[in-house]
Amino acid sequence: MVRSSPATSTTDAAAHLGAARAAVDAALAAWFPRITTLYPGPVGRAIVYGLEGPGKRLRPALALAVFAELGGRGDASELGAAIEGGHTESLVHDDLPRMDDEGLGRGRPAGDRGVGGAGARE
Repeated sequence: MVRSSPATSTTDAAAHLGAARAAVDAALAAWFPRITTLYPGPVGRAIVYGLEGPGKRLRPALALAVFAELGGRGDASELGAAIEGGHTESLVHDDLPRMDDEGLGRGRPAGDRGVGGAGARE
């Protein structure tokens, strides 16, 4: 759970970002078994590949900071994971049809290349 007051320094911001990233990554990892059960084969592997990619997780970190600042109670890491999922979908959408014709995304093979080419589009 990430609970903090607004960052008042660069050090505070870095600490919040690190804690938010860890919380969101844990929430995403908890989804992986369910994803691969609901979507067996290349589709499930493609979803997990996209979500486990290295990212800064800035969008969910900002959402968690706003949640805390507005008096939110409890763990909002699932909210952050959902926001990251939406962002990741936009990156996957960009990768799969080769809209940008880039071979890399987030520093690793783009989604269709990272899970076996055409099989990811099935």
